[in-house]
Amino acid sequence: MRKIGEHLLSLSDKTRVIFLTPPPMNEKQIEIVFGDAIKGRSNELCRPYAEELLNLCREINVKGIDIWTAIQQQDDWLNSCFTDGIHFTAKASEIVVKEILKVLRGADWKPSLYWKSLPVEFPFDFDAPNSISLHDLELTRNNHFESPHLVSLCEQELTRNEQLEPPHPVSLCDHELTRNEQLEPPHPVSLCDHELTQNEQLEPPQPTARL
Repeated sequence: MRKIGEHLLSLSDKTRVIFLTPPPMNEKQIEIVFGDAIKGRSNELCRPYAEELLNLCREINVKGIDIWTAIQQQDDWLNSCFTDGIHFTAKASEIVVKEILKVLRGADWKPSLYWKSLPVEFPFDFDAPNSISLHDLELTRNNHFESPHLVSLCEQELTRNEQLEPPHPVSLCDHELTRNEQLEPPHPVSLCDHELTQNEQLEPPQPTARL
């Protein structure tokens, strides 16, 4: 751990390092879940590792968080902080986050990594003088991009359809009738009439009798 901490600190003058101690464990829950697969581990054996890590943090000037103690300060931590005796529940993760935020808020780092202490870069930052909320900013954006007379989506769709559709729509039946009228002759002639006409053209004229 010492080599890891010293290496991280050597990367940059502004590199910030936080070490977390080993967490506690629920020995009975581990036995129920894992059986004989995990042996020789106990919550008491985690204590010296946590203590030595905190001593190392003080030596190399690194922030350290005592997770081993913080978890056990929670009421009924044995039943509420582990899913299998080792891995955290949401409750235990919440405790860890709170401890990390305490360090970020209290650390004398420049720039600070605590979210409320970050440098102001934009005019609408939280808690900045004469600032407006995100809600007000959203309203301003909407007023800027939207037209004064708002038209609903339904009205826009109706207008678009009216522009695309012909002024006097014709049904499919009417269109078929119109097409037939264009194709058919104005005065259709039956086959019988056509045969009579053909015969009249082929037959010679009637002879005239001589007196």
